[in-house]
Amino acid sequence: MMPAGPPAHASASEPGPGHPALREEIGDIRDLMGRLEMAANRTFGDAGLFRQPAAPEPLPTPPARILDQREPVELSVWSPRETRRFLRTLLRLRASRHSGTAAVDAEGAGREAIAAGIAQWLADDDRVYAAARGDDYRLAAETAAAVIDANGSAALEAAIAANAVARPDIVVAAVGAADAAPTGRRDAFELAARQRLPILFVGEAAPDDRTEIRLESKPDSTVGRLAAGHALETAQVDGDDVIAVSEAAGELVHLVRCGDGPAYLEAVTRSASLPEAQNRDRSATDPIERLRSAMFARGDIDAARLADIAAEIAHG
Repeated sequence: MMPAGPPAHASASEPGPGHPALREEIGDIRDLMGRLEMAANRTFGDAGLFRQPAAPEPLPTPPARILDQREPVELSVWSPRETRRFLRTLLRLRASRHSGTAAVDAEGAGREAIAAGIAQWLADDDRVYAAARGDDYRLAAETAAAVIDANGSAALEAAIAANAVARPDIVVAAVGAADAAPTGRRDAFELAARQRLPILFVGEAAPDDRTEIRLESKPDSTVGRLAAGHALETAQVDGDDVIAVSEAAGELVHLVRCGDGPAYLEAVTRSASLPEAQNRDRSATDPIERLRSAMFARGDIDAARLADIAAEIAHG
């Protein structure tokens, strides 16, 4: 894990590894490297000038961990400025559900961390095809990325078009429930893998009333196993932890943008998955409460600044 601040010998004005400007520059460099790699593979790959390296030895699979969504999130290297940006986004999405300014379905409350964590990695020319809660992505996006209310078929068509012009644009297909329509998902994964399409599939898994949820290193749902079986890079993440979603999404978006083929992210959400009678302590699993708790504990925010943010959201 990256250190929390600059080394002792660094100048006070020198940005540390968690500085937003430095993080943005690193992202730009990675995207440029990915674009060059894509161009080289397209130009010289067929001539045999670039040999594919031997497949590395598979790493041991990390053991599953028990998902405890009552714990505060781990802020790691994210700066106070960045965590406050996440909090603003979550509060703005939650407020839209009560103001009527967005056509957001009621069951989306508590799942704001998924769109908030993914949207920050979107560039102006990226597109999101959302089968549900498209307004979450519209409100969360800080760029001109287009958000279209459509199913996975439209997302695949857009990814094929993006792939044809060899641009580093990506398509996000927010396909909703992780285990819905596995046959259609299988066909989509097969096509995306065969053509190495620049598409990130995002599924949501809502567990039942089990008190113990095992978070696997790779998705264990039917659709998650289908994605892995078609050689998609996959990840399963705590969908009520905006920091965890953002970090996992950032890794997958980078791979997709660099031309490494499609990927699948599965977000396990607990706070919105159960009826009130089965989940009385919703505040303990709510993504806003969990982030806010961690921010107070680290000193990223205080009561006065929180009140300012709430007033800012209330006044639009």
